[in-house]
Amino acid sequence: MRRRVSGHLLAAMAGAPSPALAAAPQAALAVEPQAYPIDAWELYRSRFVSAEGRVVDNDNGSISHSEGQGYGMPLTVAARDRANFDKL
Repeated sequence: MRRRVSGHLLAAMAGAPSPALAAAPQAALAVEPQAYPIDAWELYRSRFVSAEGRVVDNDNGSISHSEGQGYGMPLTVAARDRANFDKL
C-alpha cells in the first residue's frame, strides 16, 4: 500500500496521469493541473527549506532528514527549479 501511495504522489507531482487522480471530475479542479507541481514546491519550499537549501524539520529542533531532502528533490524537478534542486 505504501508504495502505491508514493507512486501516485510522485505521478501527481510530475503531472502524470494516475488512476486515483483520473477518477476525479474535471469540474472539481480549482486550478489547472499544470500548476500543482509548482504550487506544491512553493509551499514546501516556504515551509521547510532554509536559505542555504537545507530541508528542516521545524517540529524537531530544525534538524534535517534525508527523507526531507528526498521529498523536495522531485518537487523541484516537477517545478523546473534547477537552482533550488542544486542547493538541496
